[in-house]
Amino acid sequence: MKWLVLSTLIVAVVWSGLALVETQQQRRELFAEKESLRVQLDELQITWGKLQLELATFAGYVRIEELAREKLSMHMPSIEQIQVLEP
Repeated sequence: MKWLVLSTLIVAVVWSGLALVETQQQRRELFAEKESLRVQLDELQITWGKLQLELATFAGYVRIEELAREKLSMHMPSIEQIQVLEP
């Protein structure tokens, strides 16, 4: 009877130790994944900021005017060419 109790306790202690090791390993892996995702998030935020800046640059009035002059050969009309229409 004592051997059965002792054997059961030994198995329980060994199983508990293995479960503890497995849990710690999972925690380490999850922590490493979290840090990797944090780095990826930082990189994506930097890219997002650059894209917003680029969008603001391309959408700016000066940039549109520059593209109209260079690509479409457009120019501002002179005072004589402007006509005001009234309803």
